[in-house]
Amino acid sequence: MLRQFLIGMILFLGNCLAFGAEHVVLQLKWEHGFQFAGYYAAKWQGYYEDEGFDVDIRSATREDGSLLIPIEEMKQGRAQFAIGAYDILIGLDQGQDLVILAPFFQKNPIAIYSLKKTPIDSINQLAQYRIAVVPEDAIKIDIETLFKSRGYPLSDIHFVNEPVTLQTLIDNKADAIVTYQISAHIQSEELGAQLNVLYPDDYGLSSYGDTLYASGEYLKSHPIAAQRFLRATRKGWEYALKHRIEMANKISEELPRNLIHYKDIHSYNLSCSKMIESIVEYPQTPLGQNNLDRWYMMNEKLKELGIISSHLDENRIYQGVKYQEEDRSQRLPLFLMLVLVVPVIFYFWYRKNLMVTILLLICGAILVELEIENSEQLEARQSYKIQALRKINEFGSKLQVLLKNEMAILKSASVYISLNPDLDENQMKQYFREIFKTGHLSSHVAVAKDLVIGFIYPLEGNEKALGLDYRKNNEQRHIVEQVVKTGKTLLATNVNLVQGGQGMIVRMPIYTSEGKQRKVWGIISGIIKENSLFNAANINSLANEFKVAIRNMDRLGIESNAIYGDQNIFNDPSKVEIAIGMGGGIWHLALNENGGNTISSSNINRYRWFVFLMTVFLCIFIFYRFKTEKMSRLLKHKIQEDQKLLKQVELVAKIGGWKINQQLHFIHWTHQTSLLIGEADTFQPKAFEDIFQCMEPNSIYFMKTNIERCFQKNKDFDLEVKLIKNSSETTWLRVIGKSEKENNETFVTGLFQDVSDRVLSSQIIEHQATYDSLTNLPNRVLFNDRLINAIENANRTHTKVALLFIDLDHFKEINDNYGHQMGDILLIETSKRIKSCLRESDTVSRLSGDEFGVVNINVNHYKDILKVVEKIKETLKKPFELGHNTVFCSLSIGISIYPTDSVDAENLLRNADQAMYEVKRHGRNGWQFYTQDIQRKSEKRHAMFNSLSKAIDNDELDVYFQPILELSTNRLVKCESLVRWKHESKFISPEEFIGLAEETGLVNKIDLFVLKKSIEVLSRLKEKNKKVELSVNVSPRLFHAKDHALKIWMKMMEQAKKKIDVTVEITERLLFDDTEQTLYVLNQLRDMGVKIAIDDFGTGYSSLSYLFKFNVDIIKIDRAFVSEIGKDSSAEALIETILIMAQKLNIEVVAEGIETLEERRFLENLHCHFGQGYLLGKPLSEIDFEAFSELNI
Repeated sequence: MLRQFLIGMILFLGNCLAFGAEHVVLQLKWEHGFQFAGYYAAKWQGYYEDEGFDVDIRSATREDGSLLIPIEEMKQGRAQFAIGAYDILIGLDQGQDLVILAPFFQKNPIAIYSLKKTPIDSINQLAQYRIAVVPEDAIKIDIETLFKSRGYPLSDIHFVNEPVTLQTLIDNKADAIVTYQISAHIQSEELGAQLNVLYPDDYGLSSYGDTLYASGEYLKSHPIAAQRFLRATRKGWEYALKHRIEMANKISEELPRNLIHYKDIHSYNLSCSKMIESIVEYPQTPLGQNNLDRWYMMNEKLKELGIISSHLDENRIYQGVKYQEEDRSQRLPLFLMLVLVVPVIFYFWYRKNLMVTILLLICGAILVELEIENSEQLEARQSYKIQALRKINEFGSKLQVLLKNEMAILKSASVYISLNPDLDENQMKQYFREIFKTGHLSSHVAVAKDLVIGFIYPLEGNEKALGLDYRKNNEQRHIVEQVVKTGKTLLATNVNLVQGGQGMIVRMPIYTSEGKQRKVWGIISGIIKENSLFNAANINSLANEFKVAIRNMDRLGIESNAIYGDQNIFNDPSKVEIAIGMGGGIWHLALNENGGNTISSSNINRYRWFVFLMTVFLCIFIFYRFKTEKMSRLLKHKIQEDQKLLKQVELVAKIGGWKINQQLHFIHWTHQTSLLIGEADTFQPKAFEDIFQCMEPNSIYFMKTNIERCFQKNKDFDLEVKLIKNSSETTWLRVIGKSEKENNETFVTGLFQDVSDRVLSSQIIEHQATYDSLTNLPNRVLFNDRLINAIENANRTHTKVALLFIDLDHFKEINDNYGHQMGDILLIETSKRIKSCLRESDTVSRLSGDEFGVVNINVNHYKDILKVVEKIKETLKKPFELGHNTVFCSLSIGISIYPTDSVDAENLLRNADQAMYEVKRHGRNGWQFYTQDIQRKSEKRHAMFNSLSKAIDNDELDVYFQPILELSTNRLVKCESLVRWKHESKFISPEEFIGLAEETGLVNKIDLFVLKKSIEVLSRLKEKNKKVELSVNVSPRLFHAKDHALKIWMKMMEQAKKKIDVTVEITERLLFDDTEQTLYVLNQLRDMGVKIAIDDFGTGYSSLSYLFKFNVDIIKIDRAFVSEIGKDSSAEALIETILIMAQKLNIEVVAEGIETLEERRFLENLHCHFGQGYLLGKPLSEIDFEAFSELNI
């Protein structure tokens, strides 16, 4: 851990030294565009600046349209970072000092395009055309690699130096162009051209696209620049991918293009932003993920094609900051620690610090021992690695030789068949019989003309593979396609053979003809048993010394598990690993110690004992050397520290000490004590009287009394006194005193402590616990306490106490209309007005919300109470000014009296509450004394509430249906569903329990029950071809339900509308609220196709205005008007007016409460649509209503 800490510190210091505003150049590989968005984002968002870079991002095109070559720019020292692909590997092969940092394009973004009339279905077709490609550009290397991989000499390919644009194709200056996919896509949209496309990846050239690389020379002089630059770049790409539209717009507006121009550059960059994820492959793949094997494969492809000649050095691929086990990196931290420890030991020796000196001595000894062990271990590791590398290279060379021999045999067979494509089976048998006589590793050979195995030698045991069509075999199809497309010999391991078992297969293509005329005849495969190969390479000898593991990555980039040995060996950081090219893929060979890499311990043990004994001897010597001096220093130091501590404690704890004798003269008095009583620190009182002017008289007397008692009775004291200071602040001191004897004389030693904050906090907490934070009135807790005290005093003095329970009327509407802030102002002003009407001895409290309580004590007569009540009412009649609004507010007051109404506080308060609610039920804005009748009503309502709740839960309610007839035909067309409750063998009037249900919220459950039952009954009638429209009532309370009742009701209504026609009857009170919620629900019902009816029309406040505000389908004339037909001409005129208005507005009308023939004829003559009442049909049970429907439909 210590070693890692020091290494980290060295890197950190290096980072700090290098962390300046460093100017660097990032050379792009093409013109400015969204493909480089991550780098722009890192600059524009300040990520490069945060890492200490001033980055100049340069386009690859000059203003005159000429191109800059990134490799050349870096070679000339004009760029420190650049973007490239294959050209990086070519630069490395040419000896340039480059380091690959991160491939941010996991796929190659280029493709080959031609016009629709020019097909490019194959490489062979493409080789016949003129191909436009940018000279000396990295893209040209990709296309040259493609042709070389298929055996086409570059001298046969006709490259033309024309712009890589669709216009070049249209002008017939070239037949195909090589360019970025997005560029061709945008140009095709702008020009309306249809294109053919050929992707190099489909022909085995799966390679990284845009890759960030750096100058190796620059990184040597700036060791952690790569880490910093990559960190900022990754942040930039993350930002660009999350804000693609923003980046596309900014790139289009701020960055110029010099070579290829688009009609709409914004569209180009936006389209590029949409395709970028498929190329970056983020977040599936971490941004800039480096795969060493993939780079090996890319390098091997170029090497096989003769484009480059050297192997890829893995040190040229950046793998992050590593603490490698090298001699220099291991020894430098230990050396630095020893250099630091030695002078520090002498320093603490000189300072006589025993413990630190001994600890540092032990640390130094440990460091010396670590250095010795590290040297031994390093030597052992180096010896192990040298031996392991020699062995693994020998083994790898044997494997390569063996496989190359097998491939050479197959190659000769391939050439033989290519020259004699019409060989029959006997000729092939004779040929392969001769080959197998020479002896080789392949267990059998398979020849597949047109990719179907038609010949196997030897056939015995392999019959099942005969006739295998590779194109239909999903496991082997992909690798076979790569053999055909790339024309290369490929090796696959762990292949499940059709005839059973596993093995590795070497495949190579067979062609007929040469050059542009060559065609694929088929493939030839050699099947090798892996154990045979490894045994032939003498793997057992290697396995006796080391743990061995082998795995490979094929040409498709698919990495296998270990084909030999333990896969976990590859995860061991101490392994020795090499990579070799084998059959178009990369094989990794790894060795690990097999128990043989042991370090000799004899010398180490000797050194350990020597260092240990020397350390013990030195520690003992130092210990005794320091012991005597330390004791004397500690004694002296302790005295000084105690004095300092006392002073610090006094300052921090605000404590001052004093000492007084029996004559009340101060023997000792500290400076802090003077400051605590508000005097200067130079104040030194001689006697107790000298501090009288600093304290309140009561506090002086209290303190003096306790001091005298302490002298007389030896009784300690602890009290709090209040000081007098010039400032407005109140100061409280805690005074503690204790008697003690010295030389037969008694003293009192004490202290002052400033406890003002604690006392003030206690007062604040007590106030918050007992007072309302808004009105500053006593809260319910303090109110109950004062009420109990008032009752107790009244009981002793035989007087009365009046309790007023006050509730503001319609306070919720003020909150809803003007906001809670205005509501709070109203409550504060109300509390002040009520308080102004009371005596000092009375109590007013805010109990909750808009409820207040008043306790009147010493009441002689009820008239005295009424005077207070009327005074409060008159005061609250006056308008309230709420901002720019004037508001009037009434109140309901309930009154209970002790001891008449109750002898305890709880019941007295409950009785006043019941009296207040009686006022509410009778219209509000009044007062009411508590009576036994109120109690009986309350108990009755409570009992009814309990019974109704049980009835709802136990499904004891019934639904009755009152017919609604079409007056002109006397036909049943609708019915209104009504709830009925039979309790204890008798029906309870709906007027009696519906109001209670409304108040208590039970009405929501009733509405749900009625709707559900009504749907069941009318759906059954509809199944019998009796279509009756349902008219159902809904409570306004349901529209504002806090639970899920409304949601359930709406869902039921939606289901009901699918089965029957439904009308929802709403009251004018609901419309009077005119809330957003109400409008929303009504609109939802309209959208479902549910009709809306206004019940009891004409009895509200604004009936006519509702017809304009709401889309109403039906109005129901209240029975109060219908019953006056023939009696009151005004009622008849009003009915006639309603019917005429409804006709003009195309609204249906239902007349309620028709009980006489005269009423029916009158309504029928006025063309009233529908009627309802006992004359036409009373409310019927489910069974009776079904019978009624049989006769009237």
